[in-house]
Amino acid sequence: MDKISVTVKVILAVTHCRTILTPSFISDMEEAIDKKEKLPHYDSYLPPINDSNLKTVKFSPNISRCNLFEGLNFVFMSEHEKKESEEIVKSLQGTTVLLDPLYKDRKSVILKANSIVMETKRQNSIHLLKSDTFFTRSCSNEAC
Repeated sequence: MDKISVTVKVILAVTHCRTILTPSFISDMEEAIDKKEKLPHYDSYLPPINDSNLKTVKFSPNISRCNLFEGLNFVFMSEHEKKESEEIVKSLQGTTVLLDPLYKDRKSVILKANSIVMETKRQNSIHLLKSDTFFTRSCSNEAC
């Protein structure tokens, strides 16, 4: 990976404390082994971040991320959205639930402490509702 782009695969690598390296690490490692030299240090092979909005984000392993969503319950309005996000949420120790539109007591699920309601709108805009606070993040592509 020559540059880091935020994808499910990258997020899962980060949540599992895996180091993301450029392909040249492998060839340099092989070369060092063949020549019986000191192995290269991975810090020199961290790929740059592709998104200019994330330049300050560190994609190196950080054990404190492993339980970032512990105690949080993510409520999804569609099966599709739940399936797309469930692996990431669970890898960060969160839980997921699909809110059935026919469920009569939807309000109690939505307003439950530590619940984050996620709803996707048609124009690729993800809405996060937590208690009585409303957050919106618009997305410019399908990978959102």
